[in-house]
Amino acid sequence: MEEETVFKINGKPIEMVNEFKYLGRIVTQDDNDETAVKRNIVRAREKWASMRRFLIVDDVDPKTISVLYRTVVLSVLLYGSESWVLTTDMMRQLRSFHRRCCRGITRDFIHQDEESGEWITYQE
Repeated sequence: MEEETVFKINGKPIEMVNEFKYLGRIVTQDDNDETAVKRNIVRAREKWASMRRFLIVDDVDPKTISVLYRTVVLSVLLYGSESWVLTTDMMRQLRSFHRRCCRGITRDFIHQDEESGEWITYQE
């Protein structure tokens, strides 16, 4: 069994934690970036929802909405991503969020028909 190294400052041991925030990024003991990805998706979703409210009501051009999406929402979504190690599931979650936003920008939505199970596309 490995002996655990205890770091001390002024003779007092430093508390061991499972995760902490460093420069805005969540660092976990197992070095898994899933927490950071999920946190960024939640924050980007909140930002998108707050922006979309006034963009759709004011009937803003989709090109303008896409510029705002790329500059504001993607910045929030991808903050700290240059150091992420992504799994297939994390990539799926990021793509899913991005595609949902793109459908909102184009006002092109899909839903599944309850009876046939067929996917139906419609515009708002």
